[in-house]
Amino acid sequence: MPSRPPRTIPPARRGGAPVRARRGSDAATGEARGRGARACPGTGVPAGMLAALLLAWAWLPAARAAGPLLWVTPLAQGAAALSSDGTVTLLEDDGSVTPLAHGVRGDSLRRCGDALLAVDADGNLRSLTGDARGPAVSPHSRPACLQGGTVAAVSSDARSVLLLSPNLQVIARQALDALPDGDPTPVGDAIALLSEPTQRYRHGVLGDEIEAGAVTLLSQRDLHAVAAYRLAAPAVIEQRRVAAFPAAGRDGMLITRSTPERGAGVVALALTDAGLTVTATAQPIGTGERWLNLFATDGAHAYAVRTPHLGGPLERYTFVGGALQVSRFALDVTNHVLGSRNLDLGALLPPRGGATGATGGVDVLALPTPDLRSVQLVACTLTGCEPELELSLHAPLSSNLAARWRGARLVLYAGENDGNLQTFTLDASLWTPSSAPMPMR
Repeated sequence: MPSRPPRTIPPARRGGAPVRARRGSDAATGEARGRGARACPGTGVPAGMLAALLLAWAWLPAARAAGPLLWVTPLAQGAAALSSDGTVTLLEDDGSVTPLAHGVRGDSLRRCGDALLAVDADGNLRSLTGDARGPAVSPHSRPACLQGGTVAAVSSDARSVLLLSPNLQVIARQALDALPDGDPTPVGDAIALLSEPTQRYRHGVLGDEIEAGAVTLLSQRDLHAVAAYRLAAPAVIEQRRVAAFPAAGRDGMLITRSTPERGAGVVALALTDAGLTVTATAQPIGTGERWLNLFATDGAHAYAVRTPHLGGPLERYTFVGGALQVSRFALDVTNHVLGSRNLDLGALLPPRGGATGATGGVDVLALPTPDLRSVQLVACTLTGCEPELELSLHAPLSSNLAARWRGARLVLYAGENDGNLQTFTLDASLWTPSSAPMPMR
């Protein structure tokens, strides 16, 4: 489905004044000193959508990180950023910059409640915002935050799953041949984890040639095995995690099933009396060594970029009448870099007040362009997905995209390969862009 081009917002530069929108007009235009920026409301989108979402950008001066940013995690009063040299830096809303840790291993962070979790130089899971220090864990597997403040993690040898207390002490252990860089994912009252690693399909798009041959469902309470789904050779699960998808049924989830002959396709699983079973399948791409990155779900819809290394398209999956319906939108976007473990270059902006989508009733996606130098905001309604705004970056995107609500405003974070953190502030009543490259000390 062809789509109209988005409005383009260039990055502000140092010393630029914030741009302000005019209220009560069908078009809002502003100029930043030294560099112009225009903002126009979107079209064909319900009231309160992106046409009144983007607020302001400004440069927040500080010194840049030593290397590209790998991961950004929103916090209550700002964000934490992990750089390629293992430094984690806190960037607060007031512009202050504080080093939190050095020598961090792995390529991501995880926030569980008030705790910011990372793997330290010794390979142990620890809180960077407190004193808790836990066992050795797999450095490329992100732990999962569970009910009651507990945490699930993969052991350092990937031969077991650990259930940790809020202070990161081991309270249960379950033997499991886990995918070493697989992420435990809460699904209903259980945890889903990719397991039985295999090299029978050596496509290698995710950083190595090891994929999962099964997915195992464990109890969140004590990690006892609930069920498992195993793929017949030569198929694999070509992903690092499942996507929780309640619409598919009890403990419903989506997996990415790949074969050498037909490439990747999406499969829905749910827990039934017969175990973890297939409830629906979507047609695979049809060509070997072609992949899709399933990156977001709101519970009723799931989103993927098909062939992300070739520029899309965007796909939306909906579970209707026991089948997966697929809609495709020809947008010039990606959500993955070939050979990277980072699956989160694209993001579904978080809902506010429990509504579906960031602005209520609409899913708003943030997706980079294939050159990673811009981020498109895409509005998805029942009738389709349209690009509404293109946000220019100062340097190519190198981290995940992440967002948090700050009062009535949404802040979108994008880490760049020059060590800067770019921020965009979105507001429900104004639409005037303001980006802030936040270099770090």
